[in-house]
Amino acid sequence: LAWVGVYSVVRHPNYTGEILAWVGVFLAGLPAMVSLGGGAVGVVARVLPAALGLAGIVGLMLRVTPKLDAKQADKYGDDLQYASYVQRTKMLLPGIY
Repeated sequence: LAWVGVYSVVRHPNYTGEILAWVGVFLAGLPAMVSLGGGAVGVVARVLPAALGLAGIVGLMLRVTPKLDAKQADKYGDDLQYASYVQRTKMLLPGIY
């Protein structure tokens, strides 16, 4: 198990990075989605599928992370260092979740 670096802040930094990457892609594309014209219907037709895709990916990460935590608890649950690590870190968002 890793306890240092990004793992000292969150238990699943790879999933955190995945979420941040997809949020960044969505935000980077938002100006183009809004400015291409077509009125409100055109904007909604472009933003809605992108927002649903982002929500799906974030939702997936939020669903699988507790399952991975449960697997790790099964494997390392008797380790006092692991229990301490779980107590002082969050799964995905430092200090929040």
